[in-house]
Amino acid sequence: METRRTEKISTILWASDFSRESLQGLRYLKLFADTFHAVPLAIHVLPRISDWIFEAAFVNRGDLFQEMEKIKNEARLRLSHYGEKTGLDIDATVAEGIASQEILAHAEQKGADLIIISKRGTSKIKKLLIGSTASRIIRRSTLPVLVVCRRPRATPLKQILAPVDFHSLSLIELKYALFLARAFSAELSVTHISEIFNYPLPVIQRQQLVEKANERIQALASEAGYPVSRIIHETGEPAGEIIKLAQRGGADLIVMATHQRKGIERLFLGSITEKVLLYADTPMLILPPALHD
Repeated sequence: METRRTEKISTILWASDFSRESLQGLRYLKLFADTFHAVPLAIHVLPRISDWIFEAAFVNRGDLFQEMEKIKNEARLRLSHYGEKTGLDIDATVAEGIASQEILAHAEQKGADLIIISKRGTSKIKKLLIGSTASRIIRRSTLPVLVVCRRPRATPLKQILAPVDFHSLSLIELKYALFLARAFSAELSVTHISEIFNYPLPVIQRQQLVEKANERIQALASEAGYPVSRIIHETGEPAGEIIKLAQRGGADLIVMATHQRKGIERLFLGSITEKVLLYADTPMLILPPALHD
């Protein structure tokens, strides 16, 4: 997928597998489509039938294809029905193949600016290995991805939390969080988590670090023309502190960026963003490194 776009949401793709978790995404599709006057898209991906099934099960190829077309039409009608119930004219697509690949390809083809998916899989092994559709999409997408959680939440976004560490990706996070906060008239809290809790610093030096961090945050907020409601400084393990802050502050959304890895590194969870994604009960909007002005 080509690198493009910054703060813009004109077309939104909701990926649904018809699970209860993925249906939470419909509420966010409605919210974002209405707020940004965006075109709502939906996709459901069916697994592609392998040739060996015909031989192993002695299934008539024509009968099976006919049944698959029936299933596709039913899925397409189901997606359109969801749109009608929520007042959205959804452009619904049913595809066959590997879900993550089909979703990303469709987002590219339709020029989507945002993908909405659900977070699924909480077994111990899935917390160690990345294998879910959601994880593959997050790792490979060059678009922002909104990951909704299982627990039903009030849809209006009133509280947004943006963790920053002043890495270049952090500036993307903060700019995008300000863009969303302005669009939803939400309160934006920014947090900077210091990992130097094992290294005692003089009080004056620590205060200087806090002041410099505040200056950078306020400067970006000033550029965006939208105020930051709170700046929170904590020390500790970043992922754990971010989750606790989201819970205490009643955050409706966490905005974070992620690193895209290659090879064997794709198999293991390591980044702060991925840890927050696994354990937080708050919806997350995850930004790829490719997003730039």
